[in-house]
Order: sequence, then structure tokens, then C-alpha cells
Amino acid sequence: MKKIKLAIVVFLTALLIILPLGCLDVNYEYEQLGKYFFLGGNTMCIERGYLVTNVTSPEAGKKLIKVDVNYTQEQRTIYASQVTLISDDGDTEYSPYMELGDTLGFERPANGLPTVYFLVNENELKFTFKVIVGLTGKLINFTISAYQKEITEPDTSFDSVYFEKKEYSKTVYVVDARKFNRDRLALLINIQGIVAKTKAEIYIDRYNDISYLYTAQCYDPEINIVRVNDLFELLKMFESHVKDKKFVTYNSANGDIGINLASTVSAAESYLAVPESLRSQVEQAGFEFHEDMSLIEGDRAQKQRVIFNRYKDVLNKNLLIHQPVELSDEADTYALRDYGISNSCFIFFTRHDEQTDVDFLRNEVLPWANSNTPILGWSSDELEFVIEISKFGDFIIASDYAFNLSYLSALEHTTFSQPNEDRQITGEQGKHYVALLLSDGDNLQYFQGEYLLDGSLFAQRLKGRTDYKLTWTVPPLAFELNAYSLQRVYASASENDHFITGPSGAGYMNSSLFPNDILSAFVEKTTKAMRASDIDVITLLDNKHKFANGETSILEKAGYYSSQDAIKGGIWLMDPSKYEYDKGKIYWSNDKPFITVRRSLWDTNPSELIIRSVANVVNMQSTDITTNGAYSLINVHVWTITQMSWINYFVDNLASHVEVVSVGELIDIASANVVR
Repeated sequence: MKKIKLAIVVFLTALLIILPLGCLDVNYEYEQLGKYFFLGGNTMCIERGYLVTNVTSPEAGKKLIKVDVNYTQEQRTIYASQVTLISDDGDTEYSPYMELGDTLGFERPANGLPTVYFLVNENELKFTFKVIVGLTGKLINFTISAYQKEITEPDTSFDSVYFEKKEYSKTVYVVDARKFNRDRLALLINIQGIVAKTKAEIYIDRYNDISYLYTAQCYDPEINIVRVNDLFELLKMFESHVKDKKFVTYNSANGDIGINLASTVSAAESYLAVPESLRSQVEQAGFEFHEDMSLIEGDRAQKQRVIFNRYKDVLNKNLLIHQPVELSDEADTYALRDYGISNSCFIFFTRHDEQTDVDFLRNEVLPWANSNTPILGWSSDELEFVIEISKFGDFIIASDYAFNLSYLSALEHTTFSQPNEDRQITGEQGKHYVALLLSDGDNLQYFQGEYLLDGSLFAQRLKGRTDYKLTWTVPPLAFELNAYSLQRVYASASENDHFITGPSGAGYMNSSLFPNDILSAFVEKTTKAMRASDIDVITLLDNKHKFANGETSILEKAGYYSSQDAIKGGIWLMDPSKYEYDKGKIYWSNDKPFITVRRSLWDTNPSELIIRSVANVVNMQSTDITTNGAYSLINVHVWTITQMSWINYFVDNLASHVEVVSVGELIDIASANVVR
């Protein structure tokens, strides 16, 4: 599992969401048609569509549909002659209905956003929306046609699993931080976190995160967006949230631990954390200097120990923020601290190449925190850090580039159903069954960001071939931290896309090292998160050499998961050797299979020869479906296999007796046929 940062791209996602928002026009009433999600292009827009119900249709067998087009950036020109609806079967293309609206089917409501009317066949509910948009005087063409489906109403009945749910304001103050320098962005995030301790009210427009706020607005039309352009205007608005109007300063140089020290002070005291470069401006705004973090002496561990010991009695022992301070050019790792501050967390960072850091983590922080504690952020050494926290019964969720969690997590813990159920396949002698699993969906920032961006594997899939089954990993706790990321992925999926958990359920840990007395509680909470995310297959990740008693220990650990009725089986990514160590072995626990990876598509320089060699390994496996050998799991490493063409090529090189199924189907067929 290699963690990467969010791609810095402006993207286009088009969303046609049809909601019963009541009378938006005094002359019309509107009726819900369904909800649709579309993928494409390089700018985010939301279209809301309504069936006009109290107007006699101008033509028999027709009905009027009204579509509101609302761009997230500055308003762009929409050319009526270049906007069309296409019927679900693709046979009919509709132009705007010219007899309504001032120009070619358009009207301009008071807010200046265009509304388009279409006269369509009465029995049609699903459409593709096609538009040419004017950007800076130049036309670009995008088509919203990847896939569409009606999705179920969200279920908001699930309580929190790991994270305390905060209140959020229906009036949200949005700050466009795309042109902020590092220090101004850091101060903005700090203000955002302090305010969210009481109620989440601030949202940062940066990268594609703003799209989730627009999606939330579609489900809750009472959310009102207010734009604030000036950082110090925002600070003035919320100055009462800063305790005693005091602030601490820190050195914001790359790699300096000061930002984490100061952020912990904010988490504990609600004092403002201010980069030294902004001190004079904050003082001019009427705030009082309290302490300079750069004057705390010692190495990184010693400095953090000072702040930790000062505040550990008032900090949250159920959540840790392990946030890097080595910043990229885009200041991405200034993110996440808003969530830590709002939840009164210890915000720190340790490096595994520094023994004093390791000792601080191992001997002070982890023993202090409660067991079964989520750690948000990332580490300097993935494998060693996960080993360390697993021994204490904790887990990590990669999220160090995740913006706006203080607001997104405060929204309703909405759940959504998977778009496709596993088929009931009985299994056929003479066949070999293979499932392809896309890795690293446990990475929250990847899931809510790059996962759906133009050019990602998921986006390539939807724009290209969808004629075979793929299984994707997702973070089940997304329903708590950013429910609309889960909604967006589920609603975008093709008819052959399926989803299971990423490693290792609620978060990334090694079951081999997890204390058994804590593992039962972890599995119970994981199961609850899986139900909320409509998932029944778990992915586990371990190093085979870490199991104290070999297969006996493996089966013991598997028993905790297989004892849960909501888990029908699992996937075990078994290191070393790119998860291939067990070469497809199936472990059976409570009559449920836990299937290991036979081979991985994982190479920094993929080639046809490499891909064919993996396909040939599958082609040579058993076709006796009563044996474990008739089932293969192929792991697809998303950081090296970055083009869907390689996955397509793999499928095209499978023999005719090999059938591609989802991971869930692979588990079902094996369960029904393998003689144990």
C-alpha cells in the first residue's frame, strides 16, 4: 500500500440530481424523477432536474423537464443550441424546448443561473446530458454519458462507529484558498478547526473538495453558501471562538514540528496558531500574543513531549492525528489539522528513522491513548508504523491530504447501497474463476479525491470498457468522515463494478499483531461500518512471517471476522512479495473462505510481456471447482498500474475457460463448491 498525495487538478464532474425541492417557480409544481450521477471533464457543475407536473403538456405523450445548471466557478455561458438531453437507450436526442424561456428554451432566474426546458417522451426517466461550455471565451466539449442509474434514498439511521459527530451550520462560509500561500492556508485551517469545536461553519474551496459541499446542498437544500474572500474578515467574524483572543506562534519552515505543537495548543486551549510571518497582522486585528513554539528546546520528540505532557489530561484519547510536517510545494499537508483541532486531538509526528521519535510513540503516546483508536494522517515508514500501532490495537487511515473533514464529518452519517448485487452463480466444472481487486481504496484522501478525477483508473473505466467484473476497495468509515465520497463512487459505478473494504476493515492494521482482546471490539465496529457501507467482504493485510504460530494463528485471527454474520468471507493480502506470498491459498474459517492473492499486477514499468505472463499463470490453474485451485484473486496495484488498458489487456489474454467474476462472487462460488 503506497500512499500518494492528491493530484492537483481542477476537474469536471457533472451531476444530474433530481430532487423534490418544492415549488421553485410560482407557476409550477415539481415531482421527483430520480437521482443520477455522471462523470467527465474538467470543471464541477450540478444540474437539478424537475418534472413540471401542473402544466398541460404541449404535445400528447410528452412531458416537460426543467434543468437548473449551477456552476461551481464563476458563471459560464451555456449555449442553448449546444445543450441536449439524450434518452437512456440513446435513440432520441432532445434540444431545448423553445416555447419556454426567453431564448431557445432558456430562462434566467434571479440568481442569473440558466434554466433549460426539454419536452421529452412521457415514459422516459433517465437521460444523458450533453453540453458545450464557454470557458474564457473558448468552447470546450464534454459529454455526461459515462453511466447513470437511479439510486436509493440514503439511510441516516446509523450511529457513529468511531468518530464523535459534531454539529454543522446550515450557513457555511466558503473561502477560496487556491491562491493562498502556505502560511495563510495554515491559519485558515486553524480557524476552521477552532470554530468547528462548537459548530462546523467554514469550508475551504481547494482542489475538488467543493464538489462535496454542492452534493450535500442537493440533499439538504437548506445549506446556504456564503463566500468570504478575505482571511482576516473571516477571523473577525469568528474571533469570539478564540479563547481570550490569544495566539501562539510557530516557525513554518518546511519540516519544523512547530505547526503540530501550535495546533495541539489550539486543540486544547482554543488559542489561535499563527505562523510567525502573520504575527503582526494578527496583532493588528486585536489578538494578544501568548507563546512562541520555536522557543521550546530539544529535538522533535523532546519538543512534542513538552506539549503532550502539558495537555494530555485534556486531550482526546480516542483519536490521534499523526500529521507529517515535510510539506509539498502545494502545502497539502497543512490539511487535516482542522479535524484534529475540532476534536481536541494530540497532533504530532514521529519518524521511524529517529529512535527518540520511536520511543516517544511507543512508550508515551500509544500507551496513553485508548486501545482500538483510529489514527488519521500518515507516516514516514508505512510498514514499521503499522506494525507498531497494531501491537497496541490501533489502526491508521491515510488522510494527511484530506481537507474539510471538520465540516464533512459533521454532516448526516448518510449511507448508500451498493449499485450492483453479486450474481448467483452455481459454478461450472471445467472453468476457472478469477476476480480482479483494485488496491488502496482504504486511503481516504485518494478515495475522496483522485479516485474519481479525470484520468484515474475509475474514470478511465467508466469512459471505456465495462464489459467485465471489477472489484474496488473502499474505506467503510467514509460514511462517517465524508459520506458523499461513498455516494459519488457508488452512484458512478458501471453495472460491473463491485466494492469491498480496503485493508483491514475499519482501517489499516495487521491482524497478526493485533491483541486478541482488542481485535474482537475492532471487528465488531468494522462490521457495523461495513453494514453502513453495504459491504459484506473484508480485505485483510498482513506479513505471513508475523503470525506467531503460522497457520494456527492465521485461522485464529480469521475466526474473529468469520464469526460475524455480516461478513461472508475475506481477501487476505499476504506479504512479502507484493501480496503474493501465499500464491492463492484459501484459508477456511467457520466455513467461510479467506482467499489470498495468486498474483499481482504490480510493476513500475508494466509491459505486454509482464501482463501476459500473469494471465498465463491464471490460464494454467485448475478447473476442478471442488478444489481451492480453481479460484484466483489478482491484485491490481493502483499506484503502478495506472492505465485501464493494462487491465483490459490482462482480461483479453485469459483463456476461454476462465471467467472473470467479482470478489463476492468468487467467495460465493468457492463456498458452494469447494470440498473442505
